[in-house]
Amino acid sequence: MSMLQQELLQKKPFLALAPMEDVTDGVFRRLVAGIHPPDIFFTEFQSARSIAARRKQTIDFLQPTPSERPLFAQIWGTEPEYFYQAARFLTEAGFDGIDINMGCPMKKIVRKGACAALIGNTALTRDLVAAVRSGIDESSASAGNRPRPMLSIKTRSGRAEPETAAWCGFLLSLQPDMLTLHPRTAAQLYRGDPDWSQVKLLCDLRSEMNSSCLIVGNGNVSSLSQARQLASQTGADGIMIGRAAIANPAIFAPDKPPFADLPLSQRAETALQHSREFLAAFGTKRNPAVLKKFYRAYFFNERNSAIIQKLMHSKNADESLHILKELAAVN
Repeated sequence: MSMLQQELLQKKPFLALAPMEDVTDGVFRRLVAGIHPPDIFFTEFQSARSIAARRKQTIDFLQPTPSERPLFAQIWGTEPEYFYQAARFLTEAGFDGIDINMGCPMKKIVRKGACAALIGNTALTRDLVAAVRSGIDESSASAGNRPRPMLSIKTRSGRAEPETAAWCGFLLSLQPDMLTLHPRTAAQLYRGDPDWSQVKLLCDLRSEMNSSCLIVGNGNVSSLSQARQLASQTGADGIMIGRAAIANPAIFAPDKPPFADLPLSQRAETALQHSREFLAAFGTKRNPAVLKKFYRAYFFNERNSAIIQKLMHSKNADESLHILKELAAVN
């Protein structure tokens, strides 16, 4: 067991910020870290093919900073060679872990045979995990004293029906360092309640198999108290928080009020900081319209007010910044 695994176990239940497309970029991760960091950060998912090809935009998006540690890079795809090359690059880049996405249920991804489409595809899954492990091992061997990154997998309980015992039992047999389970099927997408009994089933299975793999549960966790309760009920070593962090970037801070309870001007100041740092970091590389999902979350209670509607209908970044400045000045 690695030093990082041991450190995480000592914090049981440790907390992770979930990988979310167009959310957990470096700007948002640093915003959360500046308030109160989780125990693990994850990047947005990135194509193993793009990393292997060293595509500049992808590599730029993956640049970590010291405040985002430990940081796991999440990758997706279907080609073992690209997974191997991506793992080598990410190991050499100093990431603390490499997470394989085997759970994203979006049709455009699943149609490519990736992510949730891997559920039940034991042959390809075995090859992908072996490729990542080889890339990590070969790069770590020449890395001197640099810690070896953890090999992690994030998945769902099944494709159309729960098959946690068979599918996750197979994944545990591949000996990953960490396994995160979102206890919905791929067919459910994000509908209905997650079945956290599947996380308990996985933890029990881990014990039966005498595995040292860390188990993380993920799905509709909205507070630290709920995270602790779910960890206690299931035996999970860690809990991952996703969408709730968008509306409450202070969610990992035990001594801070919910973000929605803060004055409007204070939330606007955070949104202004987020927007400025996003524009400084990405310029024209990313569409600033993606920030509107944060505005909707930050100002949920005011979404029917004229000024918030104006913000949501802003035509460009300069207009959004002007409106946020006005909001931040409100006493």
